[in-house]
Amino acid sequence: MAISASATYEILPLEDVTLAAEVAGNSTANRATVRLWSRNDSNAQKWQFVASGTQNVWYIKDAETGKAVDVPSGMDANGEDVAMYTYNGADNGQKWTAEYVSTQTINGTAYETYQFVTALSSSPERVMDVKGNGAYIKSNVQIWQKVAGHPSQTFALVPTEWNAIGGTGNEQPVLPMATGGTFGTAAGTPMDGTVAISNGTVYPAWTCDWDKYQVRYRTRTRTAGESALSDWSYWKSISNGATTFDGWGTVGASNCTPTDYDGVKWSASGVAVDNRSSYDCTEVEFSVRAWTANWGEGSTASAHGGEYSWAVSTVRPIALQIPTATMAPDGLRIGWNTDWARGGNAVSADSNIFGNVHTVGDPDGYMTVPITSLAHVPDDGEVIELTFTFTTSEGLTDEYSGPVEVSYSSGHGSTLTLTQAVIGTYTTVTASDANASAWLVVPRGHGNRFVQLDGASPWTFPPPLGVPYTVFASVETQGGWESVATTFPAIDDRNYHITSQSLEYDLPIIGNVNGAQDFALKYSRDVESSETYNRERPVNILGRVTSADWTLKGAALPDTYDLCDWALHAGHAYFRAPNGFWAQVSVSGGSIDHTNKNYAKVEFSCIEEVW
Repeated sequence: MAISASATYEILPLEDVTLAAEVAGNSTANRATVRLWSRNDSNAQKWQFVASGTQNVWYIKDAETGKAVDVPSGMDANGEDVAMYTYNGADNGQKWTAEYVSTQTINGTAYETYQFVTALSSSPERVMDVKGNGAYIKSNVQIWQKVAGHPSQTFALVPTEWNAIGGTGNEQPVLPMATGGTFGTAAGTPMDGTVAISNGTVYPAWTCDWDKYQVRYRTRTRTAGESALSDWSYWKSISNGATTFDGWGTVGASNCTPTDYDGVKWSASGVAVDNRSSYDCTEVEFSVRAWTANWGEGSTASAHGGEYSWAVSTVRPIALQIPTATMAPDGLRIGWNTDWARGGNAVSADSNIFGNVHTVGDPDGYMTVPITSLAHVPDDGEVIELTFTFTTSEGLTDEYSGPVEVSYSSGHGSTLTLTQAVIGTYTTVTASDANASAWLVVPRGHGNRFVQLDGASPWTFPPPLGVPYTVFASVETQGGWESVATTFPAIDDRNYHITSQSLEYDLPIIGNVNGAQDFALKYSRDVESSETYNRERPVNILGRVTSADWTLKGAALPDTYDLCDWALHAGHAYFRAPNGFWAQVSVSGGSIDHTNKNYAKVEFSCIEEVW
């Protein structure tokens, strides 16, 4: 059958298999003697083999106290006593190599026999030995130089709790294996995934067609503010938290008779978790196996089925404060604060002035929406609509959806100012702080276009003609940052700024001629134009021509053509090309219907200023 770490055994000397090795007096003290006594099915005579990590090398533990069989003196000498000592998982005095000798039939059942060689010895090897070269009640166990197969040094292993996985040579069926592990904060109410729990109890549940079980658990926690979980605790019994028998509970007994809810087995005992202060996460691993009291030939042993394990994670609930929105040098900063101490959280935001933006960041921090991603520069104090979602690395989510007021300064009032100087159709804008960054805000039909002004203040550039325009500037300061958005008046009111979202309807030119006349304007594209996706005026790729039919309305058209000539040559406008560029275009030619006194056609072409 080979030695199993999942079973418990009696250790019987071959000289007299009516005797068994036991802890003298069922003592829990270090250095308690290991001796022989009549077999009595007591826990003092039940042993568990714990693998050391080296093949066939074991720690032999008393199944009730968890202490290990040891050579407490640490001496490699004949006659040194074998006794119990606190299990340490390292000491060579507690390591024993199990050397198979033979298979013996005891009371009609075949059992494997072994000699146990202490790791303290090398040459000669020393093994467990019955003192006095004879098996008697109260005979002590010692170490002695190995004699291969000697009956005083050879022991049979008789399972007291069988590992019934795959059968044990008897004719009883294999115990079923549990599956479908889940848990809940109340029996009968399963929960999925990571669960937010401040303080409470979690109850294990599973699916299996059996009635009695052994259930154990272990935990590990994360200290608030840290990124890693602690090491796992010792395994503990689900019934009372004891570590006996590696948490499986009392040897030869079940520790859980669950209640069935809709075919799912629920333990009546649970595990307390507290994520309120010292810890913000508690992970619990459960392990369950079916158990029976009557197993094997003659139904004299208990047995368990295969072990099934699953883990659940409970974390401190998050509390998201209302986010903030501040115009900063790199864009609109959306700031947040939570009571969540860990990094690696996913954050996303969506607003009426920008599309969805997401990032992975610290528990308290900010994300930046680039200024070029904004539909417009919000005013200082403007209220925007914001949907903000904070998701922890464990999958917990909290969301804010509602109004947020935009601020132009971080921590104090803004003193940043902008001034304008005009030379012809160019303007120079100067910031009060030479370290500021600035953007030209170009209006359009469905949102502003932002053109970053190169270099440091002052900035000289050709602004949109014929309409007011805005410059946004921002600068880092020692205490945070300051921002300002200043709208300057139109430089040349004779020229026209034309915006639209339609390709089909006549639209008026902004402005007037001689204080009274209205113009109707209709555009058409040449065959080489790119698509404009029905959002803006059609305009050609740079170097091509866009034509427009202008019609003067009303009877006020003068007999002379001075006004018409002025209108023909003064038309300037900014357009967004299909490839995304902005270009300033001007009139390159036109014709007049003399009979009807109307403009029949005006052609526009691109000039140099391009963004």
